[in-house]
Amino acid sequence: MNYTSHLYAGEDFDIKNLDAWRTYDLHVGYDFNAAGKVTLGIDNVTDKMPPVTDAAFNDNIDARTHNLIGRFYYARYGVQI
Repeated sequence: MNYTSHLYAGEDFDIKNLDAWRTYDLHVGYDFNAAGKVTLGIDNVTDKMPPVTDAAFNDNIDARTHNLIGRFYYARYGVQI
């Protein structure tokens, strides 16, 4: 789980208030010993979009605080030599 708490910049900065944001990641792996290790995973399983703000530069989300990729699938294979 990844969690970013509610962000509040004060009464003078109402446009910088951002809701809390939570995403979930899932991965599973198997170790074949000498043959290597395989891992499959999904980041941001629910494809939750980050909260919107008017204070962001060039877009409507805060890229410095939130991951903008959305749902992401991956596979990894590794061998130890």
